[in-house]
Amino acid sequence: MADITKQDEIMRAIDALRAIIRDIDLAIVCSGTGDINSSLDYDVERPTIDTNVIGWTFVVDTLYNIYQQESPDYII
Repeated sequence: MADITKQDEIMRAIDALRAIIRDIDLAIVCSGTGDINSSLDYDVERPTIDTNVIGWTFVVDTLYNIYQQESPDYII
């Protein structure tokens, strides 16, 4: 398990998983958070952005690059 907002934790988790199962054929990346923010305060929005956009994108990009290295002809 890793905090999706901490890229070093994500990399350690991916590396640990790959050490156990070697090849990752499929990943379902599901993360999300959010708070009611009727005042549109950025400080309230920041954790949502860090989780739902930055963290999710980092995981998907990282896994895509791993897939592409392992099976360059498989990625569409």
